[in-house]
Amino acid sequence: ITQLKNMPQQRLSKVILNENRIESCAQFTGQSTLTCLEMRKNRLESCEGIRKMPCLTDLYLNSNKITSIGDLIELPALKKLDLNTNKIVSFESLPTLPSLEYLDLSNNLIANGDCLPQFAKFPRLNTLIMTGCPYAEELADRLKNEVLVILGTQLDIKMVNEEEVTEEDIAAAKEDRDARAQAKKEAEEEAARAEAERIEAEKEAAAAAAAAAAAEAEGKGEDE
Repeated sequence: ITQLKNMPQQRLSKVILNENRIESCAQFTGQSTLTCLEMRKNRLESCEGIRKMPCLTDLYLNSNKITSIGDLIELPALKKLDLNTNKIVSFESLPTLPSLEYLDLSNNLIANGDCLPQFAKFPRLNTLIMTGCPYAEELADRLKNEVLVILGTQLDIKMVNEEEVTEEDIAAAKEDRDARAQAKKEAEEEAARAEAERIEAEKEAAAAAAAAAAAEAEGKGEDE
Protein backbone atom coordinates (compact mmCIF):
# COMPACT_ATOMS: atom_id res chain seq x y z
CA ILE A 1 0.00 0.00 0.00
CA THR A 2 1.43 3.37 -1.02
CA GLN A 3 -1.61 5.64 -0.56
CA LEU A 4 -4.23 5.94 2.16
CA LYS A 5 -7.55 6.33 0.39
CA ASN A 6 -11.17 6.44 1.44
CA MET A 7 -12.52 3.50 3.41
CA PRO A 8 -15.91 2.29 2.18
CA GLN A 9 -16.62 0.35 5.37
CA GLN A 10 -18.98 2.42 7.49
CA ARG A 11 -18.46 0.88 10.94
CA LEU A 12 -14.70 0.68 11.21
CA SER A 13 -13.31 1.43 14.65
CA LYS A 14 -9.64 0.45 14.26
CA VAL A 15 -7.36 0.36 11.23
CA ILE A 16 -3.79 -0.98 11.35
CA LEU A 17 -1.57 -0.18 8.36
CA ASN A 18 1.84 -0.59 9.96
CA GLU A 19 4.94 -1.51 7.92
CA ASN A 20 3.59 -0.61 4.50
CA ARG A 21 4.90 1.88 1.95
CA ILE A 22 2.36 4.63 2.46
CA GLU A 23 3.76 7.92 1.21
CA SER A 24 0.64 10.05 1.26
CA CYS A 25 -2.82 10.35 2.80
CA ALA A 26 -3.85 13.28 0.60
CA GLN A 27 -6.69 11.31 -1.03
CA PHE A 28 -8.18 10.33 2.30
CA THR A 29 -11.26 12.36 3.21
CA GLY A 30 -11.93 11.10 6.72
CA GLN A 31 -13.90 8.38 8.48
CA SER A 32 -16.71 9.02 10.91
CA THR A 33 -16.46 5.96 13.20
CA LEU A 34 -12.71 5.31 13.42
CA THR A 35 -11.28 5.48 16.96
CA CYS A 36 -7.74 4.18 16.33
CA LEU A 37 -5.47 4.54 13.31
CA GLU A 38 -2.00 3.01 13.16
CA MET A 39 0.44 3.82 10.36
CA ARG A 40 3.77 2.99 11.96
CA LYS A 41 6.83 2.40 9.80
CA ASN A 42 5.62 3.88 6.54
CA ARG A 43 7.01 6.65 4.34
CA LEU A 44 4.87 9.61 5.29
CA GLU A 45 6.52 13.03 5.11
CA SER A 46 3.45 15.05 6.10
CA CYS A 47 0.08 14.59 7.78
CA GLU A 48 -1.91 15.94 4.85
CA GLY A 49 -5.27 14.18 4.59
CA ILE A 50 -5.34 12.88 8.17
CA ARG A 51 -8.48 14.75 9.13
CA LYS A 52 -12.24 14.62 9.58
CA MET A 53 -12.33 11.77 12.08
CA PRO A 54 -14.59 12.97 14.90
CA CYS A 55 -14.25 9.76 16.95
CA LEU A 56 -10.51 9.18 16.57
CA THR A 57 -8.81 8.96 19.97
CA ASP A 58 -5.49 7.24 19.15
CA LEU A 59 -3.17 8.02 16.25
CA TYR A 60 0.16 6.23 15.76
CA LEU A 61 2.48 7.74 13.16
CA ASN A 62 5.82 6.71 14.60
CA SER A 63 8.75 5.70 12.40
CA ASN A 64 7.91 7.80 9.36
CA LYS A 65 9.57 10.91 7.88
CA ILE A 66 7.08 13.50 9.07
CA THR A 67 8.37 17.07 9.44
CA SER A 68 5.18 18.93 10.47
CA ILE A 69 1.78 18.21 11.99
CA GLY A 70 -0.17 21.31 11.01
CA ASP A 71 -2.43 19.30 8.71
CA LEU A 72 -3.97 17.30 11.56
CA ILE A 73 -7.33 19.03 11.62
CA GLU A 74 -10.89 18.17 12.58
CA LEU A 75 -9.79 15.57 15.14
CA PRO A 76 -11.72 16.83 18.18
CA ALA A 77 -11.53 13.58 20.18
CA LEU A 78 -7.83 12.76 19.65
CA LYS A 79 -6.21 11.95 23.01
CA LYS A 80 -3.00 10.15 22.07
CA LEU A 81 -0.61 11.19 19.30
CA ASP A 82 2.53 9.12 18.78
CA LEU A 83 5.12 10.80 16.52
CA ASN A 84 8.14 8.89 17.81
CA THR A 85 11.05 8.65 15.36
CA ASN A 86 10.19 11.20 12.70
CA LYS A 87 11.99 14.25 11.24
CA ILE A 88 10.39 17.07 13.21
CA VAL A 89 12.77 19.95 13.91
CA SER A 90 10.33 22.65 15.04
CA PHE A 91 6.67 23.60 14.84
CA GLU A 92 5.76 26.46 12.52
CA SER A 93 2.11 25.80 13.30
CA LEU A 94 0.23 23.45 15.57
CA PRO A 95 -3.21 22.01 14.93
CA THR A 96 -6.15 22.55 17.23
CA LEU A 97 -6.47 19.34 19.23
CA PRO A 98 -8.72 20.16 22.20
CA SER A 99 -8.70 16.63 23.68
CA LEU A 100 -5.00 15.78 23.29
CA GLU A 101 -3.56 14.34 26.50
CA TYR A 102 -0.51 12.34 25.38
CA LEU A 103 2.13 13.57 22.93
CA ASP A 104 5.16 11.44 22.06
CA LEU A 105 7.91 13.30 20.17
CA SER A 106 10.72 10.91 21.05
CA ASN A 107 13.66 10.58 18.68
CA ASN A 108 12.85 13.61 16.56
CA LEU A 109 15.26 16.41 15.66
CA ILE A 110 14.05 19.05 18.12
CA ALA A 111 17.16 20.89 19.27
CA ASN A 112 15.80 23.70 21.48
CA GLY A 113 12.91 24.55 23.76
CA ASP A 114 11.15 27.00 21.47
CA CYS A 115 8.37 24.46 21.00
CA LEU A 116 7.48 24.17 24.69
CA PRO A 117 5.38 27.36 25.02
CA GLN A 118 3.47 26.32 21.90
CA PHE A 119 2.19 23.18 23.59
CA ALA A 120 -0.03 25.33 25.78
CA LYS A 121 -2.35 25.25 22.77
CA PHE A 122 -3.30 21.73 23.86
CA PRO A 123 -5.39 22.48 26.98
CA ARG A 124 -5.62 18.86 28.20
CA LEU A 125 -2.04 17.80 27.57
CA ASN A 126 -0.69 15.97 30.61
CA THR A 127 2.01 13.67 29.18
CA LEU A 128 4.95 14.84 27.07
CA ILE A 129 7.63 12.46 25.82
CA MET A 130 10.78 13.85 24.18
CA THR A 131 13.33 11.10 24.89
CA GLY A 132 16.09 11.01 22.30
CA CYS A 133 15.55 14.54 20.97
CA PRO A 134 18.76 16.65 21.02
CA TYR A 135 17.08 19.19 23.30
CA ALA A 136 16.03 16.54 25.80
CA GLU A 137 19.44 14.91 25.69
CA GLU A 138 21.11 18.24 26.40
CA LEU A 139 18.91 18.98 29.40
CA ALA A 140 18.87 15.39 30.65
CA ASP A 141 17.38 15.35 34.18
CA ARG A 142 16.53 19.05 33.92
CA LEU A 143 13.94 18.56 31.17
CA LYS A 144 11.05 17.87 33.53
CA ASN A 145 11.73 21.06 35.47
CA GLU A 146 11.98 23.09 32.26
CA VAL A 147 8.65 21.73 31.01
CA LEU A 148 7.02 22.56 34.33
CA VAL A 149 8.56 26.04 34.50
CA ILE A 150 7.21 26.91 31.04
CA LEU A 151 3.90 25.06 31.03
CA GLY A 152 3.12 24.48 34.69
CA THR A 153 0.83 27.50 35.07
CA GLN A 154 -1.19 26.62 31.96
CA LEU A 155 -1.34 22.84 31.83
CA ASP A 156 -1.71 20.02 34.34
CA ILE A 157 1.45 18.12 33.37
CA LYS A 158 1.59 14.73 35.07
CA MET A 159 4.31 12.91 33.13
CA VAL A 160 7.50 13.95 31.33
CA ASN A 161 9.59 11.30 29.59
CA GLU A 162 7.82 8.53 31.52
CA GLU A 163 8.70 10.28 34.81
CA GLU A 164 5.79 11.15 37.07
CA VAL A 165 5.49 14.75 38.18
CA THR A 166 5.47 15.04 41.96
CA GLU A 167 4.41 17.83 44.30
CA GLU A 168 8.10 18.45 44.95
CA ASP A 169 8.67 18.90 41.21
CA ILE A 170 5.82 21.41 41.01
CA ALA A 171 7.15 23.37 43.99
CA ALA A 172 10.70 23.45 42.60
CA ALA A 173 9.44 24.60 39.21
CA LYS A 174 7.42 27.39 40.82
CA GLU A 175 10.47 28.58 42.72
CA ASP A 176 12.54 28.52 39.55
CA ARG A 177 9.79 30.30 37.59
CA ASP A 178 9.52 33.03 40.21
CA ALA A 179 13.30 33.48 40.29
CA ARG A 180 13.41 33.81 36.50
CA ALA A 181 10.56 36.31 36.53
CA GLN A 182 12.35 38.38 39.18
CA ALA A 183 15.63 38.23 37.25
CA LYS A 184 13.84 39.28 34.07
CA LYS A 185 12.16 42.18 35.89
CA GLU A 186 15.47 43.35 37.33
CA ALA A 187 17.17 43.07 33.94
CA GLU A 188 14.39 45.11 32.30
CA GLU A 189 14.61 47.75 35.04
CA GLU A 190 18.38 47.94 34.65
CA ALA A 191 18.03 48.24 30.87
CA ALA A 192 15.46 51.02 31.33
CA ARG A 193 17.79 52.87 33.71
CA ALA A 194 20.70 52.51 31.32
CA GLU A 195 18.57 53.82 28.47
CA ALA A 196 17.40 56.78 30.55
CA GLU A 197 20.99 57.57 31.49
CA ARG A 198 22.03 57.36 27.84
CA ILE A 199 19.28 59.74 26.77
CA GLU A 200 20.15 62.18 29.57
CA ALA A 201 23.83 62.05 28.63
CA GLU A 202 22.96 62.77 25.01
CA LYS A 203 20.83 65.73 26.08
CA GLU A 204 23.63 67.09 28.25
CA ALA A 205 26.16 66.64 25.45
CA ALA A 206 23.87 68.40 23.00
CA ALA A 207 23.30 71.24 25.44
CA ALA A 208 27.02 71.59 26.04
CA ALA A 209 27.72 71.60 22.32
CA ALA A 210 25.05 74.24 21.77
CA ALA A 211 26.49 76.38 24.57
CA ALA A 212 29.99 76.05 23.14
CA ALA A 213 28.77 77.02 19.71
CA ALA A 214 26.95 80.03 21.11
CA ALA A 215 30.02 81.12 23.04
CA GLU A 216 32.17 80.76 19.95
CA ALA A 217 29.74 82.81 17.91
CA GLU A 218 29.63 85.49 20.60
CA GLY A 219 33.42 85.61 20.68
CA LYS A 220 33.64 86.12 16.96
CA GLY A 221 31.10 88.91 17.18
CA GLU A 222 33.13 90.75 19.74
CA ASP A 223 36.29 90.41 17.65
CA GLU A 224 34.56 92.04 14.72
